[in-house]
Amino acid sequence: MRTNSFVIALMIGAVGVTGCGGKHKSTGKSEASTVPAAGTSTPGTIPGGTMPNTSGSNTGTGSGVHARVADYGDPSATEQALVELANRARKDPIAEGKRYNLDFSAYQPRPAVTYNKFLAEAALAHTTDMATRAFYGHVNPDGLGPNGRILATQYDLNASFGTDVKANYSENIAAGTNALKTAKEIHDAFIVDKDHNPPKHRNIILGFASWGADRECGFSVNLGNTAKLQSPYDNYIDEEFARTKSDKPFVTGVVFEDKNLNGEYDEGEGVAGVNVTLRASDGQEYTTKTATAGGYGFEVFDAGDYNLVVEGGKFGKSTAQKVTLATDTVKVDGVVGLGVVVR
Repeated sequence: MRTNSFVIALMIGAVGVTGCGGKHKSTGKSEASTVPAAGTSTPGTIPGGTMPNTSGSNTGTGSGVHARVADYGDPSATEQALVELANRARKDPIAEGKRYNLDFSAYQPRPAVTYNKFLAEAALAHTTDMATRAFYGHVNPDGLGPNGRILATQYDLNASFGTDVKANYSENIAAGTNALKTAKEIHDAFIVDKDHNPPKHRNIILGFASWGADRECGFSVNLGNTAKLQSPYDNYIDEEFARTKSDKPFVTGVVFEDKNLNGEYDEGEGVAGVNVTLRASDGQEYTTKTATAGGYGFEVFDAGDYNLVVEGGKFGKSTAQKVTLATDTVKVDGVVGLGVVVR
């Protein structure tokens, strides 16, 4: 019978943690790293191209384009639930700390992050690589680290991250056997961050210090690898947080059916295929459909008032909500039977 075990790591290396029952193995030594300062840049050319408009539709009669459908992608129910847990914690860190009997008074509330398919692509590449080649760490055997993996995608990484392909300003990783199977298990491990001082996994999620400038995330929850690949761990997790050169806010959220009536999104509650429209004051519209797990996003270029309309599918009748955009992302959820709610 296999014991429950997992490891989590932030910078180069990994340190065993205690939690989720059983004993947990240590696989190395964690190392500190710096974070890119918001608004600064590092000389050099950032490869990777620009982010195209890849889904939904943009229509309108305005003289300029105010927004676009974001590169949201299609997270799994577990990955979407991780986004929701991260945003719950970012909105009210004090309340999040109380859930774990921890003092989070050093953290300030931060805007929500939205999902990005290119960051998720980088995360999946790493969890697959770790499982396939049986290693664990931020830098793979070829010398490619988090920065390099993101730069290899179409994500237009902000210049403050630099061009060092081994650098890590963005990534949390974890691996587990009979552990880390659900969003709650994964979130608990990173947020508690036991035996890590400073708690860098938690700091990234909560947007502490320079990490507060990050606007997007992409996750990979890669399960069942011992059976598939005879890898050292069943489950490999990667969380990426970053921002683009444009550094604009989003309107983002999730449409879900609150089956257990707890007021929050839980795994399996997302509603796919619901129409979501962002309408500017001049009538210009941007429309998308919710992803498989219910999420959506719009990148907004111009500050001002917008209306967000959610309608169709299991959500049903059209419901609108006024949204005011300045510099911060705004989270707006659609709850079946309740309507549209600004979080």
